[in-house]
Amino acid sequence: MRDFYQNKIIEITLELFPIGLKSLIQPLRNKLGLSPIMHIVMNMIEKDEGMTMGEISNKLFMPKPNVTEVINKLIKSGYAERIKDEKDRRLVKVKLTKSGIKVLKLIKLCVSKQVSSKLRILSEAELIQIYQSLNKVNELINEITTN
Repeated sequence: MRDFYQNKIIEITLELFPIGLKSLIQPLRNKLGLSPIMHIVMNMIEKDEGMTMGEISNKLFMPKPNVTEVINKLIKSGYAERIKDEKDRRLVKVKLTKSGIKVLKLIKLCVSKQVSSKLRILSEAELIQIYQSLNKVNELINEITTN
Protein backbone atom coordinates (compact mmCIF):
# COMPACT_ATOMS: atom_id res chain seq x y z
CA MET A 1 0.00 0.00 0.00
CA ARG A 2 2.90 2.34 0.75
CA ASP A 3 4.15 1.93 -2.81
CA PHE A 4 0.76 2.91 -4.20
CA TYR A 5 0.75 6.19 -2.26
CA GLN A 6 4.41 6.89 -2.99
CA ASN A 7 3.83 6.39 -6.72
CA LYS A 8 0.72 8.57 -6.70
CA ILE A 9 2.53 11.34 -4.79
CA ILE A 10 5.37 11.24 -7.32
CA GLU A 11 2.94 11.27 -10.26
CA ILE A 12 0.97 14.24 -8.95
CA THR A 13 4.11 16.11 -7.89
CA LEU A 14 5.57 15.74 -11.38
CA GLU A 15 2.37 17.10 -12.86
CA LEU A 16 1.91 19.99 -10.45
CA PHE A 17 5.47 21.02 -9.72
CA PRO A 18 7.77 20.11 -12.61
CA ILE A 19 9.78 23.28 -12.09
CA GLY A 20 10.00 22.61 -8.33
CA LEU A 21 11.74 19.33 -9.10
CA LYS A 22 14.30 21.17 -11.21
CA SER A 23 17.33 19.91 -9.31
CA LEU A 24 16.24 16.31 -9.89
CA ILE A 25 15.18 16.74 -13.51
CA GLN A 26 17.49 19.41 -14.97
CA PRO A 27 20.64 17.30 -15.52
CA LEU A 28 18.62 14.72 -17.45
CA ARG A 29 16.66 17.39 -19.35
CA ASN A 30 19.92 19.04 -20.36
CA LYS A 31 21.24 15.74 -21.64
CA LEU A 32 18.03 15.25 -23.65
CA GLY A 33 17.92 18.83 -24.96
CA LEU A 34 14.68 19.70 -23.17
CA SER A 35 13.86 23.09 -21.71
CA PRO A 36 11.48 23.25 -18.72
CA ILE A 37 8.63 24.52 -20.93
CA MET A 38 9.21 21.73 -23.46
CA HIS A 39 8.94 19.22 -20.62
CA ILE A 40 5.74 20.83 -19.31
CA VAL A 41 4.17 20.78 -22.79
CA MET A 42 5.18 17.14 -23.29
CA ASN A 43 3.45 16.24 -20.00
CA MET A 44 0.32 18.08 -21.13
CA ILE A 45 0.29 16.33 -24.51
CA GLU A 46 0.82 12.95 -22.84
CA LYS A 47 -2.07 13.53 -20.45
CA ASP A 48 -4.48 14.86 -23.09
CA GLU A 49 -3.20 13.43 -26.37
CA GLY A 50 -4.33 15.23 -29.47
CA MET A 51 -4.33 18.77 -28.13
CA THR A 52 -4.44 21.68 -30.55
CA MET A 53 -2.03 24.59 -30.32
CA GLY A 54 -4.91 26.76 -29.09
CA GLU A 55 -5.73 24.33 -26.28
CA ILE A 56 -2.09 24.22 -25.18
CA SER A 57 -1.90 28.01 -25.36
CA ASN A 58 -5.04 28.40 -23.23
CA LYS A 59 -3.94 25.90 -20.58
CA LEU A 60 -0.53 27.54 -20.24
CA PHE A 61 -1.82 31.12 -20.54
CA MET A 62 0.86 31.50 -23.19
CA PRO A 63 0.59 33.28 -26.57
CA LYS A 64 0.10 30.94 -29.54
CA PRO A 65 3.31 32.04 -31.29
CA ASN A 66 5.30 31.01 -28.21
CA VAL A 67 3.51 27.65 -28.09
CA THR A 68 4.25 27.16 -31.79
CA GLU A 69 7.94 27.77 -31.09
CA VAL A 70 7.95 25.16 -28.30
CA ILE A 71 6.11 22.63 -30.48
CA ASN A 72 8.52 23.25 -33.36
CA LYS A 73 11.44 22.48 -31.03
CA LEU A 74 9.75 19.29 -29.84
CA ILE A 75 9.15 18.22 -33.43
CA LYS A 76 12.74 19.04 -34.41
CA SER A 77 13.94 16.93 -31.45
CA GLY A 78 11.73 14.06 -32.59
CA TYR A 79 9.57 14.13 -29.44
CA ALA A 80 6.29 15.31 -30.99
CA GLU A 81 4.45 15.46 -34.29
CA ARG A 82 1.56 17.36 -35.81
CA ILE A 83 -1.45 15.32 -36.86
CA LYS A 84 -4.38 16.61 -38.95
CA ASP A 85 -7.73 15.92 -37.33
CA GLU A 86 -9.65 13.17 -39.16
CA LYS A 87 -13.02 14.90 -38.76
CA ASP A 88 -11.90 18.48 -39.39
CA ARG A 89 -8.81 18.74 -41.60
CA ARG A 90 -8.39 22.40 -40.59
CA LEU A 91 -7.48 21.34 -37.05
CA VAL A 92 -3.93 20.29 -36.34
CA LYS A 93 -3.29 18.36 -33.17
CA VAL A 94 -0.02 17.63 -31.43
CA LYS A 95 0.91 14.11 -30.40
CA LEU A 96 4.00 12.64 -28.75
CA THR A 97 6.14 10.31 -30.82
CA LYS A 98 7.40 7.00 -29.47
CA SER A 99 10.66 8.78 -28.70
CA GLY A 100 8.80 11.50 -26.77
CA ILE A 101 6.90 8.91 -24.73
CA LYS A 102 10.15 7.08 -24.01
CA VAL A 103 11.85 10.31 -22.83
CA LEU A 104 8.97 11.14 -20.45
CA LYS A 105 9.08 7.63 -19.00
CA LEU A 106 12.84 7.97 -18.48
CA ILE A 107 12.45 11.30 -16.66
CA LYS A 108 9.63 9.93 -14.50
CA LEU A 109 11.64 6.84 -13.64
CA CYS A 110 14.69 8.89 -12.58
CA VAL A 111 12.63 11.29 -10.48
CA SER A 112 10.59 8.42 -9.04
CA LYS A 113 13.71 6.66 -7.76
CA GLN A 114 15.04 9.81 -6.12
CA VAL A 115 11.75 10.94 -4.57
CA SER A 116 10.85 7.41 -3.41
CA SER A 117 14.00 7.24 -1.35
CA LYS A 118 13.03 10.48 0.38
CA LEU A 119 9.41 9.41 0.96
CA ARG A 120 10.49 6.19 2.70
CA ILE A 121 11.02 8.08 5.96
CA LEU A 122 7.31 8.94 6.15
CA SER A 123 4.70 6.77 7.82
CA GLU A 124 1.88 5.30 5.76
CA ALA A 125 -0.55 7.73 7.44
CA GLU A 126 1.65 10.67 6.38
CA LEU A 127 1.84 9.33 2.83
CA ILE A 128 -1.95 9.03 2.68
CA GLN A 129 -2.34 12.57 4.01
CA ILE A 130 0.12 14.01 1.46
CA TYR A 131 -1.51 12.03 -1.34
CA GLN A 132 -5.01 13.24 -0.43
CA SER A 133 -3.83 16.86 -0.19
CA LEU A 134 -1.94 16.79 -3.49
CA ASN A 135 -4.82 15.01 -5.19
CA LYS A 136 -7.23 17.72 -3.99
CA VAL A 137 -4.93 20.49 -5.25
CA ASN A 138 -4.63 18.69 -8.59
CA GLU A 139 -8.42 18.35 -8.89
CA LEU A 140 -8.93 22.05 -8.10
CA ILE A 141 -6.32 23.14 -10.64
CA ASN A 142 -7.88 20.91 -13.31
CA GLU A 143 -11.31 22.29 -12.50
CA ILE A 144 -10.08 25.88 -12.71
CA THR A 145 -8.22 25.39 -15.98
CA THR A 146 -11.03 23.48 -17.74
CA ASN A 147 -13.82 25.96 -16.95
